[in-house]
Amino acid sequence: MVSFEGKIFNAFQGIPYAKPPIKSLRFEPPQQVDPWSGVLDATKEGHICPQLKRGVYLGNEDCLFLNVYGISDGTKRPVMVWIHGGGFLSGSGNTNMFGPEFLIDTDVVLVTLNYRLDALGFLSTGDSVVSGNNGLKDQVAALKWIQEEIVLFGGDPDRVTIFGGSAGAVSVLLHMLSPMSRGLFHRVIAQSGTPLLPGIMHLSSRLSEAAKLAQAVSCHTNSSDLLVECLREKPIFEILAASALLSEHRLFGGTEFLPVVEAGSASRMFNKPVIGVPHGDELHYLFNVSLLVPSASRENSGTKDIEKTKQVTELWASFAKDGRPSLQNVDLTWSPFTEQSSNYLDIDTELKMATGFLDTRVALWAELNRLLNSGTTGM
Repeated sequence: MVSFEGKIFNAFQGIPYAKPPIKSLRFEPPQQVDPWSGVLDATKEGHICPQLKRGVYLGNEDCLFLNVYGISDGTKRPVMVWIHGGGFLSGSGNTNMFGPEFLIDTDVVLVTLNYRLDALGFLSTGDSVVSGNNGLKDQVAALKWIQEEIVLFGGDPDRVTIFGGSAGAVSVLLHMLSPMSRGLFHRVIAQSGTPLLPGIMHLSSRLSEAAKLAQAVSCHTNSSDLLVECLREKPIFEILAASALLSEHRLFGGTEFLPVVEAGSASRMFNKPVIGVPHGDELHYLFNVSLLVPSASRENSGTKDIEKTKQVTELWASFAKDGRPSLQNVDLTWSPFTEQSSNYLDIDTELKMATGFLDTRVALWAELNRLLNSGTTGM
């Protein structure tokens, strides 16, 4: 492949990092992949994991693949491992959303991966039959593969940074908490999304959630073993369709039905211009998102976009290299955020350090939390 700056780099796609989680391995933790004989064809991406997009079934259960991009010249480079978002319901590590052309110019090895989604990745019976979190365990299996194999691709297993957006950021932060992930990475970048978001963690009875799904696909039993045995016999589309009907979106709640303007002009009521950036816009400055915009090239990119892409990728990559986000030939020190000094870098048209991000809103949240905890109803 060719980077944005014109560098030739290697692309190894569709590398299996665990056994296909099919048949008896559906709902099981990832199993170590069997060795293969001969030469693996790593010239095309593997299947994405099963998911519904606007009611259309996509993917294949044989989906535990990763992709490695980088330059192999005998130098060990820092490794950046991207964990995609999608509400734990959709997405993949494929190049149509996460093309490597920008980050490769920062002299890193980039790894993208798939992990199981929806019920296949996060069903739990609340006991040892299906303990849950198989999607996160898939990510751990990929990180273990990276520790063992990435040196063969020019990566440094002692400098692994995991980064993700949305549900990927939630995953990244959960790996910081999990003993299962200990020693598999060294730095973290969480691009929005936190385990503290409402609806992320299932704190109610996990068995009741599994039972609802089982009932919806006519698996009528009170036994965890029989429930899972029955679910393994069901077509995956049937399971995903039932799951979609049973659950609200894990990140944002149900938004299928909302108020509308019945009479008059909406523009009279809502006439302020939209300012700021929407969720996920930073991805365009890290990856070639060819699914949404034309393929990356200097011809179809504005000068300001090119400059901002260079800044963002260099900041992220420099952090992956030595833990200090910085820019060459720019007098900028990104001071850490602490409880005492709420520093942050304002990545706007100009880069500048600031303090107290949305401090008025944060003060309101803190006051509401205080009132809730004190039992006070008035303000």
